[in-house]
Amino acid sequence: MSRIFLFFIIFLSFKSQAAVVKINGECDAPDQIVRLIVVKDYVSNLEHTLISTKTDVAGKFVLSIDLDEITVAQLALGLDRAEIVLSPGANYICKLSQTRSSSTVSYFEKEPLDLEVLESNDNGVQKNIDDINMIFNAFVMQYFDDLYRNKRIDLLDSLRIAIADRLPERTAVFVSDYNTYKQASLLQTIRGRSAEQWMRNLIIDKPVLYTNPEYMNLLNEVFRDYLISNRFYQQDELNRRISEGTAAFKQFISKNPLLKPNDQLIELVGLINLRDLYYNPSFKKSEIILLLKQFQSESKFVQHKKIAANIIESVNYLSFNSDAPAFTLKNQSAREVSLKDFRGRNLVLIFVQDSCKTCLNALKEVKTLYEKFSNEYDFVTIATTEGFKNYVKLFVQNDFKWTLLNLSENILLLEAYHVKTFPEFFLILKEGRMGMAPAPQPDQNLEYHMLRLKER
Repeated sequence: MSRIFLFFIIFLSFKSQAAVVKINGECDAPDQIVRLIVVKDYVSNLEHTLISTKTDVAGKFVLSIDLDEITVAQLALGLDRAEIVLSPGANYICKLSQTRSSSTVSYFEKEPLDLEVLESNDNGVQKNIDDINMIFNAFVMQYFDDLYRNKRIDLLDSLRIAIADRLPERTAVFVSDYNTYKQASLLQTIRGRSAEQWMRNLIIDKPVLYTNPEYMNLLNEVFRDYLISNRFYQQDELNRRISEGTAAFKQFISKNPLLKPNDQLIELVGLINLRDLYYNPSFKKSEIILLLKQFQSESKFVQHKKIAANIIESVNYLSFNSDAPAFTLKNQSAREVSLKDFRGRNLVLIFVQDSCKTCLNALKEVKTLYEKFSNEYDFVTIATTEGFKNYVKLFVQNDFKWTLLNLSENILLLEAYHVKTFPEFFLILKEGRMGMAPAPQPDQNLEYHMLRLKER
C-alpha cells in the first residue's frame, strides 16, 4: 500500500511540473535587451521579469522559460512592450517591430511595440485572445456613445455573437473565462455597481481566478473603493477596524450579506481596498501596512499572503526614504560616475532627452537653483543616448557646471525610476534614499521641496 501511495505522489508531482515555453523572435534592433515580464498579481500589479536576453547582430533572440499555467505576459524590446499569451509546453515564432514615430515622442512608452506571432502550437490560445480583443475594441469604438452615454445594454448581444462566431466550438477554459469576464467588465461599466444578482452570478458564486486578467480587472472595478462607497460601511468604523487587526477587519467587511458566506472573497476585497486606502489621506499609512503584514503572515490563502507582500513592496517602491535605484554611467570624459559618489549630500537628479525644448528651458531654471544651492545639493543630469552629444554642447554654451551623464545602453534605468515624460526630476537624500519621486519642475515649486528636505 505504501508503494502505491508513493507512486501516486510521484505521479502527481510529475503532472504538476511546469512545461518549457520557447520563444524564437526576430526584430530590426540588433544588440537590444529583450525581456519577458509578468505581473506578480493583479491587485498590486507589481511587475517581475521572468527572463531576459539580448538580440544578436541580426536582431534574433531566443527565450525559454518553465510555466505551469497559461500566462499573460509582456514581451519587451528595450522599453517597448507587447502582450503575449503563453501556454505551457508551447513554442512561438514571432516578429517584433518598434513603431515609435519620432524622437519627440516620450522615450518611455508602455506598448508601442507590434508583435506578430508567425507560428505557435498552443492550440490557438494566442489567436483566440487576439480575436476577442480585436472584436471587442472595434465594437466599443463603433458604439461608444450608445454604450457609455445611452446605456444600450441590448447591444451587448451583438458583441457576444460576433465573438462567438470567431471562436471555435471548444476553447481553453482560460480563453472562455477571459471572454466571459471581458464582456462582463463592459456590462459592469454600463450598469454600475448596483446589480447584485449579476455580481452573484459572475463573482460571488464563482471560483477566484487570480491569474486571469479580465476576471481580476472586473473584480478590481467592482470592489475598488467599495468600503468607502457602499451603504453597508461607515468610514469611522472602517478606520477603527483597520487598527484592530485582520479578524476585526474581515468581520467589518462581512456586514455585507452578499460577501458574508465567502471568506476568500472577503479577504480579497479587503486587500483591494487596502491597496487604495493607503493613498487616502483619511487613513494612516502605518496602520494599513501593519494590517497588510498581518494578512501576509496569517491568511490561510497562499495567494493572499503573496498579494499582501506585493502591495507592501509596490507602495514602498520609490517612496520617501526608500533606496534610490543605483546607477553607474559615464560623463563627457568617459569617466564612470555612480550614485554612491554623491553620498553625504542631497541630490537633484534630472532625466532629459533629445529634441526637448522643455528640457532645455527647465535646465536654464535649474542653473539658478544650482547657483543658490550648490553648497547643499549636488545636481546630475542624465541624457538619453540620442541627445547626449547635443547636451554636452548645451552645457558648455549655457555654462551649466553640474554633472552630465550618458544614459547609453542603460535604458532600464528609466523604467527603474518610472520616467514617463521629459524632463523628469527626483530628489535624493544624503544616504542614497528617495526624498521625492518624482519631484516638481523648477517652475512648479521645486525649490520649496529642496528647502524642505535639505536638513533631513
